Amino acid sequence: MEEKKAVLESALFVADQPLDTDQIADLLNLGSKGFVQQVVDDLKEDLEEDKHGLEIMEVEDGYRMQVKQDYVSQVKHLAPHQDLSDATLRTLSLIAYNAPVKQSRIIEIRGNRAYRHIKELESRSLVSSKKDGRTKTLEVTDTFLDYFGLESLDEFRRNVEVEEEDIKESEAMQEE
Repeated sequence: MEEKKAVLESALFVADQPLDTDQIADLLNLGSKGFVQQVVDDLKEDLEEDKHGLEIMEVEDGYRMQVKQDYVSQVKHLAPHQDLSDATLRTLSLIAYNAPVKQSRIIEIRGNRAYRHIKELESRSLVSSKKDGRTKTLEVTDTFLDYFGLESLDEFRRNVEVEEEDIKESEAMQEE
């Protein structure tokens, strides 16, 4: 069991995406999802018992390892741009690529979760908003440019890697 926990800990540490139960089962050669849950729970307990700086979080897509909230402020400068979730970054990229853009359009594309993303982005001053009828118009800020080391929004648009799905969404937005 100790070796399985060590392998899981290593995998969660290096993975750039959350690992789901099936991926963990394959990695650890476990046939039962119950065993996967036991290994995850045991590792979580180990990290909670001792004074560790990392924790395992269950998220929408599986499990991920992250810095405990108590230590984030002390170490976040060592890993810039990793403090925003993939979902929030995706919402931000849609806003930046299409700015100025109506919030209602972002919600239409990204779903209701995007309200939370936009609120976080506004609280971090990466996005600003202006009331526009029953919705808001969203723009990126100079803080956004500084955060990503950009000179201009055009530089972002020229250099961004846009997935095909995002291109279709952006083209649809521009047609309206």
